[in-house]
Amino acid sequence: RRRAEAAETKPLKVVFFTTSYPRHADDFAGRFVSDPVERLRARGLEVEVVHPGVYNDYGVAYNGGGIIHAVKRRPWIAPLLALSMIRALRRAAKDADFVHAQWLAGGVVALFSGKPFVVSLLGSISGGVLDDFFLMRRAPWLVRAVCHRAKATICISEALVASAQRAGIRNIRFIPVGIEIPEQPGV
Repeated sequence: RRRAEAAETKPLKVVFFTTSYPRHADDFAGRFVSDPVERLRARGLEVEVVHPGVYNDYGVAYNGGGIIHAVKRRPWIAPLLALSMIRALRRAAKDADFVHAQWLAGGVVALFSGKPFVVSLLGSISGGVLDDFFLMRRAPWLVRAVCHRAKATICISEALVASAQRAGIRNIRFIPVGIEIPEQPGV
């Protein structure tokens, strides 16, 4: 009985996995992730974010060209980076209810979390071969392999919904993502 009562009072725990997250209050990088995270926390959910710094990004995350471009210059980093991401996500998700992965590439990492997950298709992650639009067009079989294992595929634009439908993805949810705009922009 006590376990049932404890379970009733325990907040839902969500782990977000992303390759972009603000490093300080004035950093715009990853604001599209941090704003929804803060809104979920305000609603009483326990939210942990696995982002560069939580996993070893080998200095490629915030280099101006994005992870993809940095890995192209140093391809030997790719397996180390992937292992670092998977380990950090598995550690964080150990007691989580589910994982929310950003981008299809994040969905691949979430496959190894051992938890139910949703994947948000956001479009481009600095272009390249891991761009969500590119993958849905060129490798729909890969996209389906990841997204059909997810509990849901969230698309943040109608263009992404249309691309996901053409790729044969089921269980699509259209949820536009916005960010908080300060009352005095630029201040």
